[in-house]
Amino acid sequence: MRREKIIVRIRNNETGEIRDYHTEGFGEEGKPNAWYYSDGNGSCDCNRTLYFQRANKEEEYFDTECGDVKFSIQIINQDGKVYYDELEGE
Repeated sequence: MRREKIIVRIRNNETGEIRDYHTEGFGEEGKPNAWYYSDGNGSCDCNRTLYFQRANKEEEYFDTECGDVKFSIQIINQDGKVYYDELEGE
């Protein structure tokens, strides 16, 4: 596995606000690890709250309960290719 720079485009589903969180994804053959965000720890609202805060360089607070409805995301690699998309069609 190698580190891949990615953008996690994350939308607060209540407000509609969208932010871009720049981070590294781990994957094979240069592809980001979308599984982490679709079914792993990155799919939970509690972690997505932190990504949303980090995208705006806000002070982090951890008061969101686990779930999967508060945020939707899109995973984009450094070349602009979308690898995972919960925003399309909404």
